[in-house]
Amino acid sequence: MLPIALAIASCSSNPDSVESVEETTPPAVVEGGVPGQHLKYSCDENKTFEVFFEKDKARVVLSTDQTIEMPQVRAKSGARYVSEPYILRVNGNKTFIKENDQRVFSQCSGAIAQP
Repeated sequence: MLPIALAIASCSSNPDSVESVEETTPPAVVEGGVPGQHLKYSCDENKTFEVFFEKDKARVVLSTDQTIEMPQVRAKSGARYVSEPYILRVNGNKTFIKENDQRVFSQCSGAIAQP
C-alpha cells in the first residue's frame, strides 16, 4: 500500500491527497496468524467464525459458539493450527476448517474484527 500511496503523492501537488486516499480505502482482507489479531471469517454457505490469534496458537469461535483452542503446527506455507478433530488452515484466500478430515468451513476470507 505504501508504494502506491507514494506514487499517488508524487503525482499530486496536494500532500493531503494521500491521507484522503488511505481514509477511503475499505478494510483489507487479511491472512491472519499474527499474534494479537482478531479476525472474522466469512465462508461459503454464509458460514462464519472468528479467530483470536495468540503466540503459537489460535482460539477459534465457531458460529455455534463452540470455542476451540488450537496449537500452531508446522506448515509448508501460511499457518496451520490443529486440535483433533479440527484443523484450521490459513493461507491467503484459501482459509478453511476441517473436522474429521472434511471441510466444514470453505473458501473463507478474513477481515479485522471491529470492537
